[in-house]
Amino acid sequence: MSPPGRRRNCAIVGTKGNHRFTPQVEEMAIAAGRLAAEAGFVVLTGGGSGVMEAAAKGCHQAGGLCVALLPSGDFEWGNDWNQVVIPTSIGFARNIITAHAGDVMLALPGGWGTLQEVTFACELGRPVLSWNSHTFPETDVVPEGQGEAFVDAWLRARFGELA
Repeated sequence: MSPPGRRRNCAIVGTKGNHRFTPQVEEMAIAAGRLAAEAGFVVLTGGGSGVMEAAAKGCHQAGGLCVALLPSGDFEWGNDWNQVVIPTSIGFARNIITAHAGDVMLALPGGWGTLQEVTFACELGRPVLSWNSHTFPETDVVPEGQGEAFVDAWLRARFGELA
């Protein structure tokens, strides 16, 4: 029997539960988590509220595995959808770990923390897909009106490249 091989990680980043977290963004995040899990990725988030919680919920609904990299040192800090919880006690410095740990990154609407994560991922040469989020010349962008279908195709293509 041969070893199963390393699972591939999709970091899903975006706004915490604040004014940017609209019902539309929640739907996008649930879809992102579901699509990443269905494509075969382990879903990796910051473990908190907003996009992080909704993506974990979508991952769970698809039967996937969600790993949370918490900024705090408290196992209980994160949301209830997290399955594997890694408390870091390093605050925003956790953003660089998120970028390093993701084989690919899916960025949803967010603020400064999301911008940091996207920047780090681009610097590391990770494939990044922006779904109404921050963009750089290195990022792919979901075309207007193509939403879930584009995200699904992009994730499946990236997973195939990593296999």
